[in-house]
Amino acid sequence: MDAVPAALVALTVVGGAYLLHLGVATLRSTRTVGAPNLSPTSDAVSPTPVSPTTAGHGFLRRGIAVSALNPKSLLFFLAFLPQFTRQSAPWPMPVQLLVLGVVWVVLAGLVYAAMGFTVQRTLAQRPHLQRGVALVAGVAMILAGVGLLGEQLVHTLTAVA
Repeated sequence: MDAVPAALVALTVVGGAYLLHLGVATLRSTRTVGAPNLSPTSDAVSPTPVSPTTAGHGFLRRGIAVSALNPKSLLFFLAFLPQFTRQSAPWPMPVQLLVLGVVWVVLAGLVYAAMGFTVQRTLAQRPHLQRGVALVAGVAMILAGVGLLGEQLVHTLTAVA
């Protein structure tokens, strides 16, 4: 029973540390000469243009890593999806949850892909806006990472006391 909370703690700590890493790397990249462009192969922003054909896989890999390291996503699915299942349905409950989860991920992926494509095209035409977005994103990732790690530290300290 203690293995599940320990795994969630580990995921929270790794996820928080990864967010800090991404945030710092993004802030550092805004110092480079020229307008930064999003780079799928690094953990930050790159001053060189990115080919749309190679960009998708790197962004997808990073997005999956960030999502997988977020234990709140798992808790969301466990709290949200069961209300859309039925005991009387022909499929077993785990299969219903799996199908609902896959549908959710596919729909969210389509929305985020469309949004990402639109934002990439918009920012490519406005380098000053791109730098501002990178600064805001870097600060937001650092704050989120500090928040996750701080929250975990508080929970750990109160559990020990």
